Amino acid sequence: TPGWMGDVEIDPFDPAHALYITGGGIWSSYDVTDADKGVSTHWTFDDDGLEETVVSDLVSPPTGAPLLSAVGDISGFRHDDLDVSPPGGMFDGFVNTTSLDFAEAAPDIVVRVGSSSGGGSYSTDGGTTWTPFATAPAASKGSGYIAVSEDGATFLRAHPVPRGPTTQPLPSITRDRGSTW
Repeated sequence: TPGWMGDVEIDPFDPAHALYITGGGIWSSYDVTDADKGVSTHWTFDDDGLEETVVSDLVSPPTGAPLLSAVGDISGFRHDDLDVSPPGGMFDGFVNTTSLDFAEAAPDIVVRVGSSSGGGSYSTDGGTTWTPFATAPAASKGSGYIAVSEDGATFLRAHPVPRGPTTQPLPSITRDRGSTW
């Protein structure tokens, strides 16, 4: 399936040329007007290496990598060199990262949350490797927001706002890196 639909564009200089933009990429047809004659149209997947995604959070610790990113669909990255794609690839552990933070006085301690079984993980090496939280807060449905204290000893997690006429769950706190909340 093509994923969520983003847009349909018709070339103003060539009405037979149309683009169908999806979450997975861009489909194109150069004979879309054939449909007016009851003839089948032909579509090709023209993009190569393009990923439509959303950056949900960015942090720039005072030491280590100059940038850490939280990204939808592809988790996020540790950007050691802003001029090249991260050679280590994306963070492991979950598909979407919705929020991340680092400890100001101990910037090698980084936390992130997103869509995974435990909903989050922490790093003690500036985002190079990650350890999943052992448990998830009772109110957690994945994603949400996270902050870490200046010394890296406490993580505070805000949960996504539920839909419908319900109340916002209270934030959760851990002082043992996600073993208990």
